[in-house]
Amino acid sequence: MEWSITADDLASRDVTGVESLITRMERELRGTGPPIEGFRFLNSTTQMLEFSREIETEVQANPTDADLYVGFQKVDKLQGELRRYRRLQQAGVRLAAYGEGSLPETLTDFEDLWTPLSRNIHALENQWFLVSSSPSPIAFVGWEISSKSVFGIGGLSAPGKEFKGFVTDDRRIVHPIIAHLESVRAGTAPAPEPPHAGRIMAVTIVDDSPEYAVLRSRAADLAEEGGGEVVLFELSAASYLVSPYPEENRRKWVRVLGEREMLIFGRASLARQLECLRSRGVGAGIILSTAHGFRHLAEWVERENISMILIPASMANPSLLDRLRGYRLDGLLEHTDRPVMLVEPGGSMRRAGRSTLDNC
Repeated sequence: MEWSITADDLASRDVTGVESLITRMERELRGTGPPIEGFRFLNSTTQMLEFSREIETEVQANPTDADLYVGFQKVDKLQGELRRYRRLQQAGVRLAAYGEGSLPETLTDFEDLWTPLSRNIHALENQWFLVSSSPSPIAFVGWEISSKSVFGIGGLSAPGKEFKGFVTDDRRIVHPIIAHLESVRAGTAPAPEPPHAGRIMAVTIVDDSPEYAVLRSRAADLAEEGGGEVVLFELSAASYLVSPYPEENRRKWVRVLGEREMLIFGRASLARQLECLRSRGVGAGIILSTAHGFRHLAEWVERENISMILIPASMANPSLLDRLRGYRLDGLLEHTDRPVMLVEPGGSMRRAGRSTLDNC
């Protein structure tokens, strides 16, 4: 079992990859046996915190031969929970703690318990978790699905913080997780291969708006996390009357373009959009559409080997004029098999599918 979100997980209906990992975990660890028992999927950080405290309380009340594996994400989280975990340590609970960063001199008594980690937003050991085999087998894992810029930073109520996870008491899950964490601690766990995002297409317009700025930011997040690049698809360039490209040698311009070409074309606002993406360390280019409709976009998706498409959630409910122009979500889904993600104004994403159309 690979205890990390993979590229295949990210390409699933759930863009975070967490649900796909859980499905894979259930399939691989259950085998031909009975269904996984005592399993509960968690979205609420309030519930996650309640489970965490219950596990800590159970272990402290029964410290004899008790163990507890804890994911703090970063060393400062351990410092914030120091009093609680010193009590567990003094009670005789065998602790193993994981997170980014080295321990300060004030925490030398935790030196043998702490496993410093390299940054990896997809690996289980870098998440929020509490796992114990005794006194009662239990595993809680909360995968942080916030943007990379805030991963592991701040408390649960900090802006932009989101988690998905599960809790189970099935030994078929608990024991393999502990075995993985022990291998990480011993330095024998294979380094998880980071998922590659490929080329992410994000639609945009020349007259920018907060809705499209959020969409580009989410595209940059995905590209940054997976080592991919962003290709903007500029919708407003399309016209039934004129081409967005210069008349001279027009064919040579029909490709993914950069900031320089946008400045040559007098489209400084699009050049700024590309510059903003590049300032985040993300490779970026732009396509100026020459025809209306999602079918034209889908042709570019195939031509440029795009791996994922991001559009505003509002485009799932197009106006009459937009429908007549060919901007129907069912048309896009019909002409491409690449994941189409609907981005809400707040930045959350969901994958478009038949259920999306049914709810429109």
